[in-house]
Amino acid sequence: MSSLDLLISCSDSPCHYLSKCQQISTTNSTSYQCICPDYLIGDRCQYTNNCQKQPCYNQGSCIPLGPQNNFMCLCQPGFGNYDCSISMLFNILFNK
Repeated sequence: MSSLDLLISCSDSPCHYLSKCQQISTTNSTSYQCICPDYLIGDRCQYTNNCQKQPCYNQGSCIPLGPQNNFMCLCQPGFGNYDCSISMLFNILFNK
């Protein structure tokens, strides 16, 4: 199979690791969807989900960012830093 060929079915084994392939058929075409375990993300479950480790503090929400195993935390109001670990109210009160 060349790199220009499209993977359109589960028989092509498109999903990685311990993921499951689910065939999707429509009136126009046949495709697939990979069902990833919680610790993997990506259209083929090819990336590690660093959000599984719950890296965000103070009830921040973690968003996985793909192939570089990066993540972004959406912080609750009043918190900041890449992992929501810094109270912005503390900084305002004590760092005038």
